[in-house]
Amino acid sequence: MRNRSPAFSPTALGSAYENATRAFLSRPPFSIHGLLSVGGAGDGGVDLRGRWTWQPPPPSPFPRLGGHAVGFLNLANGASPHTLSAHDKREPVDDEARLQTWDVLVQCKAEKEHLGPAVVRQLEGSILTDLARRNPPRRSLAPPQTTTTTVPGGRDTAPIGILVGLSGFSRAAILHAQTSAVPIVLAHLSIQNIPQMIATRGESDIGASLVSASVNKAFRRLIQAAFPLPNEAGSVSDGGESSCA
Repeated sequence: MRNRSPAFSPTALGSAYENATRAFLSRPPFSIHGLLSVGGAGDGGVDLRGRWTWQPPPPSPFPRLGGHAVGFLNLANGASPHTLSAHDKREPVDDEARLQTWDVLVQCKAEKEHLGPAVVRQLEGSILTDLARRNPPRRSLAPPQTTTTTVPGGRDTAPIGILVGLSGFSRAAILHAQTSAVPIVLAHLSIQNIPQMIATRGESDIGASLVSASVNKAFRRLIQAAFPLPNEAGSVSDGGESSCA
């Protein structure tokens, strides 16, 4: 499914789509909170930054996400986004019982054609650059302190990358994302009324709909490590691709 629209200013189209993406990701099923625009010179291609809080599954059997069930977020361990976090004005809630929060980097691409693997590689670079910035090289000759665990969402954890495309992704882009070592979500967010989106800067009812989405194995490992099943003894299965269409 590709969006065919009259010619618009790339800047106006991109800005409106970014606003529409922020509004969409702030609601269930994503419920990402604190999304802020960071686009500009030296942004590394990142348009939005936010925090994504997840919660453990309720007692078995695991229910789906109510009226917002989406296949790609129904992971094997039953964990799901914390739906109240998008409206929560407090600071990150890592210290609350059994909740985990990760940084999120979002790239929004309002292109007329499918996005290719080069855009996915750009997102990978942004994630690794952000991780390196938070963990600068050590200058001390003293041996580093050893730790037995890595805190989910801590400085040593790569942020989650979300790539949102107006016209979806090529098969090569999807395959590249699946084999990436960093956690990535691909989301094809279509807009029914593009002229209205541009006229209102993405801040009205413009018919935004999630056509398809997928998470990669690195994303699955991240969430499953934070919320392991009771019978898991420190190991997490890679699983497979999960998507909605």
